[in-house]
Amino acid sequence: MGNSWYIICILLPFIKGFPVPRMLKVEAVAGRSVILNCSLRGINPEEISVQWREDNITFMFDIIKGIETVGQEYKDKVQSFPEEYQKGNYSIKIEHLQITDAGKYLCLITSTSLQHSEIIVLTIKERPGGTEPTETNLTSSADGSSAVIDVMWFFWFLFLFCMH
Repeated sequence: MGNSWYIICILLPFIKGFPVPRMLKVEAVAGRSVILNCSLRGINPEEISVQWREDNITFMFDIIKGIETVGQEYKDKVQSFPEEYQKGNYSIKIEHLQITDAGKYLCLITSTSLQHSEIIVLTIKERPGGTEPTETNLTSSADGSSAVIDVMWFFWFLFLFCMH
């Protein structure tokens, strides 16, 4: 029985429909705001669940059947765009960025028939000297065309999980 799990774990990424998260790299400036994009078109917002997590663990923001829930430490920092849900846009805006906001952010969209995930790697740069912070948004366009960055970590994680 134990060996069959290894075979399943090795073949899992190659099975059609297995969700491999899309990874985006986003840079922003301390003191400003950033929009972290996450979208999936063609699914009724009343039939899905959207979960935003920081570092894949910390609860930030959920949208369950169109109802929003915000994590306590993000109440004055994160907002979404409910008017965009019908278009499949579940992006969030993080305001008043600090250097400590840098990290990985996970957007997981699930329904009864599918799962879609995006990982945004956010880096925060110091504000140029002497400039006042603004509420100007920096959207997450990674290297020109939302380029996918290295997802090998995902396969290593899967491999290590399977070996455990």
